[in-house]
Amino acid sequence: MRIIEPGKSTFDSPSAITIGKFDGVHLGHRALLSRTRDLAAEIGGQAGVVTFDRHPMEVLRPGSAPPYLTPLMERLSLLDSAGMDFCVLLRLEDGVLGWPAAKFVEDVIVRTSHAIHVITGEDFRYGHDRTGDIPSLTAAGIAAGFAVHVVDPVQVEGARVSSYAIRNALTAGNLPLAEAMLGRRYEVAGAVEQGKQIGRTIGFPTANVKYDPQIVVPKEGIYAVTVDWGEGERAAAASLGRRPTVEKEDAPIWLEVFVLDWSGDLYGKWLRVTFVQRLRDELRFDSLDHLQAQIEQDVETVRSVLG
Repeated sequence: MRIIEPGKSTFDSPSAITIGKFDGVHLGHRALLSRTRDLAAEIGGQAGVVTFDRHPMEVLRPGSAPPYLTPLMERLSLLDSAGMDFCVLLRLEDGVLGWPAAKFVEDVIVRTSHAIHVITGEDFRYGHDRTGDIPSLTAAGIAAGFAVHVVDPVQVEGARVSSYAIRNALTAGNLPLAEAMLGRRYEVAGAVEQGKQIGRTIGFPTANVKYDPQIVVPKEGIYAVTVDWGEGERAAAASLGRRPTVEKEDAPIWLEVFVLDWSGDLYGKWLRVTFVQRLRDELRFDSLDHLQAQIEQDVETVRSVLG
C-alpha cells in the first residue's frame, strides 16, 4: 500500500476511496473497505483510503482524545492487509482540520485520489467544523464527477459496531464482544523491558511490556494469551495491571507474560500479545508463596483454554 500526502499523487488512474479514522479497522470499517475494493474493481482502478495520522481531538481538544485500539503503524498494516492500494495520510500538523469542506473535496478527493467513487458511513462529516455532510458531498460529486455511496452500519449482537463500542467492551472485560466486533482477537505489542524479576524468584519468569498510555487498556486481570516475537505463536499466561502484591496502588500498568514451556531471554524483543480469554480479576496476596500458588493454578487454566 502506497502512502500519499495530499497534493502529491503518484498515479493518475481513477479510484474508489473511503474516508475515516479507521481506529481498530473493525467489521464496520471492513464493510466500507470491501465496498471500496468492489467499486475499484468495477472501474479497473485503485482502491484507496483517506485517514488521519492521529485522532483529530488531539489537536482540537488536547487531552480529550480516546485511547487507541490500533496505533498508526498497526492501523496502516491492517488497511494494507484489507487490500487497499493506497492511503492518503492527512497529517494534522499540516492544518487539514482547518480546511473548508470545498478544499477537502478538491485537494483530497479530486486532485490527489482521482476518485470516481467515494464510500462513506451514514454519519460522515468533513471539512472545518465538520460543515460538510453527505448531501453536500453528493452535490460536490455531481459537479466534480464522482459518485457517493453510503454503507449501512454493521451490527453485532444487536449493537452497532464502532470503535467506541469496542473500547467499552474491552474496558468492561467483555473480550468476546470486542473480538466479535473487531472480527479478530484483540492484540497489543511492545518492547520487552527489564522488570524487578520477582517472577523469576518464584519460578515464573515473565516478559514485561510497559503499557502504552495512548492504547486502550482492557479490564485489568489475568488472561490466557498467545505471544509472538517473530518465531511463531506460543501459549502464555498474562497479568495486566498494577501488580498489587509487589507495587503501590498508583503504579503504572504493566503487561506481564509467562510463556509456557519455554525459557530464554526476550529483553528488547518486540512482543505481540493476542488476548484469548479473561480468567479472573487481579488480586493482592499477602505473600509471594500465595501468589506463586495462584499462578500455578492460572497456568493450568491457560493450558486447558489453549490446549
